[in-house]
Amino acid sequence: MAPAFRRNRQMQQGKFMWTCEQLQVQPLTIYRRNEITCKYAYSPSADSLFVGDAGQDYAAICVDKEDIVFVLCDGVSLSYRGDFGARFLGERLLSWLCEEPAPSAEGLRCQLAEIADAASQAIKELHIPTHLPQLLREVLEEKRSMGTEAMYICGRVRLPRPSAPGKLWLGWQGDARVRMWEHEGEIRLAELTSFCTADRWSSREKSPQDDPYIAELPLSANDPKSLLIYSDGFKALDSLNLPPMDQEVYAVLDAEMDRGLEDDASLLLLSWGRGMRPIVQEGAANTVK
Repeated sequence: MAPAFRRNRQMQQGKFMWTCEQLQVQPLTIYRRNEITCKYAYSPSADSLFVGDAGQDYAAICVDKEDIVFVLCDGVSLSYRGDFGARFLGERLLSWLCEEPAPSAEGLRCQLAEIADAASQAIKELHIPTHLPQLLREVLEEKRSMGTEAMYICGRVRLPRPSAPGKLWLGWQGDARVRMWEHEGEIRLAELTSFCTADRWSSREKSPQDDPYIAELPLSANDPKSLLIYSDGFKALDSLNLPPMDQEVYAVLDAEMDRGLEDDASLLLLSWGRGMRPIVQEGAANTVK
């Protein structure tokens, strides 16, 4: 199933959507609506920017009424076209979560298998430039036969309603950072051992050998929380005890400017609930009007 959205920002009929452009830097930007605050940033690595290649991260957010849907994928560089794999997987996971009223482990597993089947066909149609040396073309053809791979985390925040409690649902494979805070401090959503680089989605696996990890958390009214998700390009944030201030996000990017980012960098900071001001600190982020 093709994703039912374009890769640019959309705001219509109460819906907001942001998807990264893998060839471009997205400065830290903020979107607010009622009790929801979303901050996001993206940058390809220095090497990718220098040669004009697409970054191998993919990130996207969709806010629709009281739901926040998000995805962050990290393409595996040793696989074939990790940038393609991350985008192909991410677009379809986002589309699925936007349409699926009750995501589950089994539902995610079925989606991963369907996406793998579609990706294996799409890879065959990717063009390998004819001007490349024959040896390089042979290497790329061999990598193509091995398929494309990506690590990912996807999820949905369903805010509490007067008639029903809210819920956070997460599914992942790989080593993306996922951290959550409430006013009392940081919450552990899963064991650290569940975030492993050996776990990944592959277009070769029509029947995935490893189950995705799942985390679920009920959300109650008047219980504000902040969820931070980022790829290894932002690993300097690992030592923070609170959600990063805008200046701290910019500091990571600015500190790398002289020598360049070694890895693609994606960041999503999602906050909801009344009274989030003490947690979501103000700074210099661009604001979506």
